[in-house]
Amino acid sequence: MDQLQELAGFLECGQENVQEIALENLLPYTRSDIGKHHIFKANDYGAVRSLKKLAVRAKFQRNALSALVNLCDDKDVRDFIASDHKALEYYSSGILENSPNVGLFCMLLANLAHSEETIDYLLAKGGIRLKSLIDQFVNDASPAYDYLAFFFGESARSRQGAAFWADEELPLAKIVPQIVFESVTRRAGVVATVKNTLFEVKFHEKVIESGAIEYIMIALKGPEPLDEEDTAKLPDIVRSEIGDDKKREDDPNRQLTLVECLLLLSSSKEGREALRNKSAYFIIRELHLATQNVGVQDACERFVNMVMRGEPAEARLNEIESEEEEVVEVV
Repeated sequence: MDQLQELAGFLECGQENVQEIALENLLPYTRSDIGKHHIFKANDYGAVRSLKKLAVRAKFQRNALSALVNLCDDKDVRDFIASDHKALEYYSSGILENSPNVGLFCMLLANLAHSEETIDYLLAKGGIRLKSLIDQFVNDASPAYDYLAFFFGESARSRQGAAFWADEELPLAKIVPQIVFESVTRRAGVVATVKNTLFEVKFHEKVIESGAIEYIMIALKGPEPLDEEDTAKLPDIVRSEIGDDKKREDDPNRQLTLVECLLLLSSSKEGREALRNKSAYFIIRELHLATQNVGVQDACERFVNMVMRGEPAEARLNEIESEEEEVVEVV
């Protein structure tokens, strides 16, 4: 390890060819717990400081960003990076300016979102920077921006973050159409944003207003035909998606998360009323018949019990566990 620490010292040597070789040789150790502790945390995070400097230089940017992305699965390193607001500003600017390495900037920001410091900084000043990231995400379908969806999901974990998504401007409404987007990453991240916002009952009305219910219904709708009477009760946007070639979200875990969003909504009176008015039951009924997954079946049955039996007592929000943290790693 002494040799590797010595190698890390060459990241600051000033000779570009030597720095490049050192960076290439250190990159594999950013995925190692031993490497993180003995190389990158050593000397008051000296190697991490060096990587942050190299990340702003085009010649080294790709490998330096890849290293930082990997190192962020360590909470101490992650919090250290997130404490540098100038760095956060630079990383978000790399996304907004469509940098050649925009995908890595998005991955890095998604991982840094596990630090409260990152969310607090990007929510400052009315969330101007976060609003710009949302617009970039919505207006550019490039896969390079997909990991912003995970950043959004993490941002909604805090009460302050959930309040942002459900404020008067309703940023959530901009991203909910991507619940049915082609990219799995986008779908998962946007659904996580909706779900995490729903843990605050006071935001249920705004989530309903965002159109999230309709897009969740579309995601869960399969090719099974509904009779004319049931079809007529569906929202127009859902009805327009019905057809023999309609594909349902095929991953049971993602299906479960979608149903859990509806279950969270069912914990409030306005949520239950909206679910009834939009006839979400018909979609859940068909999903229950189509799935072989016990967890999804159970969630569907809980939905029916909550929504279709009249007005039960308020459900407890903590019945549904929050999404597990996910940290991206560059292979």
